[in-house]
Amino acid sequence: MRVFLPMMLLFVMCLGAAAQNLLPPLSEWQTGDASHVPADWKVLPSVFRTQADGRQVLGVRGAGQDSAYWRTPVNLQTGQAYVFRFRARGEGRGGVIVSGTNATNHDFPVPNQWTEYAFAFRCPETSPLFARVGHWHWNGTVWFDRMELSPAQAVHRQWGNLTLGEGESLRAGRYTDTHVMSWFGTTIHRTLWRQTAYFNTNRWVISKGQEVIYRYALPFRIRQATVTVNRERHSSATVVVSVSINGQQWQPVARSEKEGSMVVQLPESLFPTRQLYVRLSAESDSPAGVGIVDSYQLQAEVDYQGASRHGRTLIVEQRQTSPRLQAQWFAESDLLRVRWENRQPTRQQLQIALGVNGEWKTLGRISLQPNRQATTEWTLSRLPAGKHTVAIRATSGRSVVYSAQTEVTTMVVEEPHYGYPLAAPVGFGDVWWCEGAWKVGRDRPAPTGKAAAIEIEAARNEFEPAQLVLRAKEANTVIESVSVTDLVGSQTRIPASQIRLHEVATVQVEHPSDSLGAPGEYKASVIGVQVGQSLERDELLRRLVRLQYERSTTDLKRGAFRVRGDVVEIHPSAEEYAVRIEFFGDVVEKCSYIHPTSGSLLQDRDHVFIYPAVHYVMPEENVKHAIETITDELNERVAELRGQGKLLEAQRLLARTKYDMEMMLEVGYCSGIENYTRHLNRSAPGAKPYTLVD
Repeated sequence: MRVFLPMMLLFVMCLGAAAQNLLPPLSEWQTGDASHVPADWKVLPSVFRTQADGRQVLGVRGAGQDSAYWRTPVNLQTGQAYVFRFRARGEGRGGVIVSGTNATNHDFPVPNQWTEYAFAFRCPETSPLFARVGHWHWNGTVWFDRMELSPAQAVHRQWGNLTLGEGESLRAGRYTDTHVMSWFGTTIHRTLWRQTAYFNTNRWVISKGQEVIYRYALPFRIRQATVTVNRERHSSATVVVSVSINGQQWQPVARSEKEGSMVVQLPESLFPTRQLYVRLSAESDSPAGVGIVDSYQLQAEVDYQGASRHGRTLIVEQRQTSPRLQAQWFAESDLLRVRWENRQPTRQQLQIALGVNGEWKTLGRISLQPNRQATTEWTLSRLPAGKHTVAIRATSGRSVVYSAQTEVTTMVVEEPHYGYPLAAPVGFGDVWWCEGAWKVGRDRPAPTGKAAAIEIEAARNEFEPAQLVLRAKEANTVIESVSVTDLVGSQTRIPASQIRLHEVATVQVEHPSDSLGAPGEYKASVIGVQVGQSLERDELLRRLVRLQYERSTTDLKRGAFRVRGDVVEIHPSAEEYAVRIEFFGDVVEKCSYIHPTSGSLLQDRDHVFIYPAVHYVMPEENVKHAIETITDELNERVAELRGQGKLLEAQRLLARTKYDMEMMLEVGYCSGIENYTRHLNRSAPGAKPYTLVD
């Protein structure tokens, strides 16, 4: 499950728990100054208070090459996770919104209508800290309101004594840790142990004397490891990589003064070890020199031969808490657990409720003695594919004493609503079956219900597949053979000689092509259509659009489809033929290959497969994030060209890039989209793009 922050507000029954906004009212915010900002910032007191939509808001003005912000001091706990959220609206052009704290900043584009922004971060080992909202190089005005700062819990996925967070994975004796700096959690990373460096949006900005330390303490030995970091092109200091096995004595292993990726093979003398520290620091003769790192990864060979594991991190925003009750979250595969502890001297009677997408149900009642603990747990394995808001509320009488929320994404390979259980040999494990079109994940839970037989409906000379899933309880179980008998129906029999058995291979996918895909092992997926399949015509059209096919009413050109009543014709981009699919109601009646110009029949087919119309299709959230980073780079490049007096080149670049960004936002694609590969894939500058053999 991949985790994102929800936008759902919980109803407060009464004042039994304190709302957890750690920021003061707008009236107590102060004017920002030039302290605790990068050396190249020109900060002006261009701030003001005003009214918008009948409420007070904070405003900042800019002239295009300056910065301004509001600030308020905050007292945060080192190492604790927090969620910062606010609303903003602007008029003008140019730079970006700055938000967060003076140690962890996040830039956002300036919207022309009220828009809510949010991100989570880990409180660093630096002080003093203050929260802020403002602008950088904006030519115009930006207004802010509804600023909130809430404590959160970073909940990492567990399997027994193994814990893996976002960006961590284990497969075939190889451990990989990638700090995905551009995700919602920014500096929330399981292996991040200490940070005194400044973090800006998706990169470390390390000054002399500052550091970023990652710590690895795994339940098995590390035999060798490599570290890859990317030094960003705006760096003005040397980036230094050091290692240690105790976090005290450090051994420098690499220095980089050049832009681009640096791969460091760690010394053999460190291994084998169960504990490893990696430190990033900077060296510079100038006090203003900084080393900027926007990509970090460690890969190691480890003593692990178990099942493939992919970590996830759940950001749980605690909206209401009480000193009388402590709640600690845990995530074990698809099971979520909250451990409650009574911190008051008298017994507490609690009613626990679970909200999923706004629908609430009671999980049970708990009677907690003083200083005692109890646990509430529930499974999310029955949620359909998609994003789901999950909230927990604990009430005592009519008072809410605790409420928290998060967002869970169920991937396609985890989707549970299909499949039928079968009788399994005693002690074996799970046996079940499903229709042939489903994408079955290796860890997908078995369906529940009464065991039934495999049912296949097919007419004479038709091809109809079914998938039989065997999952042994013991990891080292070997299935020596599988055989099949005649399939017997109420009025017919299909002999075993007419039944073919194929083992379905799985592939390791690291870069899924769809928004509900996840790195892991599962069957590759395209649009598969079979004769006799139950499929709504409009659903097929929606899937074609998602694969970037264009609808046409005249010519059937490559990458287009045409609809005539119950007949859909598609011209795949890489094929000389077109595909015709004929419906009878919500059932596929006929599939065939046709000539794309004349429409003449080339071949009847039992089933067809339709691949994307373009080779570069990205999910919506990737595009939105890419727009932010493209805007950052565009502003930098335009400023650079204008500084060189190349005004015409700057205007051309600005116009073309803005047009491309509008196209990507509207249709998910633009001409020459390969030029934006790094931003769409969230890759480091200088990193090679993904290829078909990745």
